[in-house]
Amino acid sequence: MTDLANAACESFMKTLQYEEVLRNGYRDLAGARASIREFLEKVYNEKRLHSALGYLPPALRPTPPLIVRMSFRLVIPWRVALPQSPPPLHQPGSSML
Repeated sequence: MTDLANAACESFMKTLQYEEVLRNGYRDLAGARASIREFLEKVYNEKRLHSALGYLPPALRPTPPLIVRMSFRLVIPWRVALPQSPPPLHQPGSSML
């Protein structure tokens, strides 16, 4: 998990803890699950403002732009002849001066 994903997860868990779990007393596990599910569906996703969405609730966020993936083949209509080996920098036995 990346640091950014971990930070988002930690932020969500803190929100869930402070805005739902610590404010309610649950009688049993089934009641806790039902209450948390209702919080997530009705408050967190529909009413609560999210900074990552420009302070809009997820239900009102603009739809993401359509991403089109394009694939193409690079076609080179000519062939370039490459030398078999690079020319030597200097001839052995010749003076450099």
